[in-house]
Amino acid sequence: MVLLNAVYFKGLWKQQFYPASTRKETFYVSPHRRSIVDMMSQIGDFRYGESRDLEAQMLEMPYKGEEISMFVLLPRQRNTGKEIDTLIRKLNDNTLESIIKGLKSQRVQIKFPKFGLETTLQDDLKKTLIQMGITDLFSHTADLTNFAPQGCLYVEEGIHKAVIDVNEEGTEAAAVTALILTKSAVTSRAFTCNRPFLFFIRDNAVKNILFMGIYQEPL
Repeated sequence: MVLLNAVYFKGLWKQQFYPASTRKETFYVSPHRRSIVDMMSQIGDFRYGESRDLEAQMLEMPYKGEEISMFVLLPRQRNTGKEIDTLIRKLNDNTLESIIKGLKSQRVQIKFPKFGLETTLQDDLKKTLIQMGITDLFSHTADLTNFAPQGCLYVEEGIHKAVIDVNEEGTEAAAVTALILTKSAVTSRAFTCNRPFLFFIRDNAVKNILFMGIYQEPL
């Protein structure tokens, strides 16, 4: 018997990126390594904030319907190559909740890479579940009689697969977005994701994180 957990997410932005604004730009994998990515861009009103504790900027990009949003944590650039590791060490329930509560709607100039991620965990998943105390499930003492009344059934292997696709798609407001890009004269914040960042997709109603990942190096 194989325990399989598959997660797939693809959402439509409330405020889409205009495809014609996507350009090839440099992504700084580390202070000494660079790569070229398809960088999306737009200027609009988004919830934005900064955290001294995390030394990072945060941006909320809602999906259509605003029930679900992507939150992006972008570490301040220190040219050490360890910014994302430092952010992860400092991140906890309190620091995360604090920066989310501090987000305010304001004009933001966004540059965000198009990307697709596909991750599969196998051996590490089983080890992690055992470390969390789920041990009987993977042994002959497992009680899975609901699946096999005769017994003798246990989980031999665990697989977790996660897929996410991030691109310009969203509402049918491309023309409006283009006008904003060319005619806005309002002072805006810059949010340029040209270095490793952390992102998570959150159900705003129940405040539950559905998906979390790190974009560190273009494939």
